[in-house]
Amino acid sequence: DMPTLRGVPLPLPLELVSCNNGLGTELGCPKIIRSIAFIKRGTNDGADDCLKLVHLEANATCLPGTDDETGYPLFLMNSWAIVTWSNTKMTSSWKDWHMDCRVQASDITMDSQIKSKLLQFALLPEPRDGATAGRGLQNLLVSDPTPDISTADGDVVYLMARRKFMHTKACVLTIDLRNCTLVDVAEFDTERQLGVPALYCLSTISKYMNVETSQVCNLLYYHLQKHALLTTPF
Repeated sequence: DMPTLRGVPLPLPLELVSCNNGLGTELGCPKIIRSIAFIKRGTNDGADDCLKLVHLEANATCLPGTDDETGYPLFLMNSWAIVTWSNTKMTSSWKDWHMDCRVQASDITMDSQIKSKLLQFALLPEPRDGATAGRGLQNLLVSDPTPDISTADGDVVYLMARRKFMHTKACVLTIDLRNCTLVDVAEFDTERQLGVPALYCLSTISKYMNVETSQVCNLLYYHLQKHALLTTPF
């Protein structure tokens, strides 16, 4: 059969369409709060392959004024959560989607090494800073949730984190949703111009590259990272 193009409806961001006393809000561009990928599980003759949707529920407050460093508005993140959905049938029915999990940021754990990285990248306040000592992972400015396509279960999700809205220095958080754990933090793309979003793309190209032994691959790997086309976790 010849392939055909058709649309697949996506789960609505209920917290956005039901806010403002039921009036909702303008949805805008979805890329900063949701992402979708095809997960090839390689079992049951492809019947278990699925679409995986990752959605970021962010509860943030826009503060008065603008930041002197970035020139952009000031935002205070009150809390956030990650919601994942899967779809194995991929028809035109809303009922094909099933919620896999919802993980609240305040429930995510980390070891001391990961916490040290967050402190090193200034994503968490130093313990001596009494004014912000109570702020934690749930208060990070996060965006661009992305499912890991290299694993069959799709329970690993990547998030972009910044200490300020639209700040050029960013980090990628690797979160294991099944175990509710922050497993890694990596510095990402600090060479861009101020105000240009640092984005990453889904790719499995890194597993075909031997960056330790091939000079050509080393150069390609460097340029892909420099221009935000590849990140270390993939």
